[in-house]
Amino acid sequence: MVSNDSFFSRLLPGLLVAAAIFAAWWLFIRAGDHPSVPQQAPGLLDAPSSVGPMLLQASQVGPTYDQSAEDTRATTSVEIRKGQSPAATRIIAHSWKAGARAGWSQVHGSITVFSRAELFTGSDLNAVSAGFRRQMIHAYHGKPATAPGPLPGQHGWLLQGTTVSPIYSTLYPPRRQVAVYGWQHGDVLAIVLVTGLPRDGVLQAATTLANAQDQNIGFVTRG
Repeated sequence: MVSNDSFFSRLLPGLLVAAAIFAAWWLFIRAGDHPSVPQQAPGLLDAPSSVGPMLLQASQVGPTYDQSAEDTRATTSVEIRKGQSPAATRIIAHSWKAGARAGWSQVHGSITVFSRAELFTGSDLNAVSAGFRRQMIHAYHGKPATAPGPLPGQHGWLLQGTTVSPIYSTLYPPRRQVAVYGWQHGDVLAIVLVTGLPRDGVLQAATTLANAQDQNIGFVTRG
């Protein structure tokens, strides 16, 4: 019995050290390592942007849509300069403050919706808006379209085009219809883009959603 107690007393310090090492590993190393859990990149969904309230909101798009974490995020200064003219780039460098975008897709349908807003410190934004318009024409073979109803804002442009491949889902055929409206509301440039099949009426959807987003911009800027 004495022999066993003596052996245990010699072994106890080693056991305590091993337990301490294991506890430190569990708390400080293993706790931060969860490779099986995908980590969402910073964006509007987990780090709200001041421009976020100017976008379309989930309640306005409707309950039949899922919001895309990948397409819902803040825009960057590099991104907004892409494809812009030298004159527009100077405006962006001196007066762009922040921007954001959000995307949704219809769960049991074929429509996708994208909403974007860029906030500036000034209102001389024609050159930047023209750059966005050129990008949409190039991306979707866009052509001027006639609005099926009143459109909001100033210096607006409405385009209708198509996609050239099933870029959103292999379930959808190529050459999806696209409607995109860009406009200015004070010191904000906004864009609503809708894609869908011929039966979806993308022009009407883009018109309706643009008016809804413009109300959000007005509410935020008045507040």
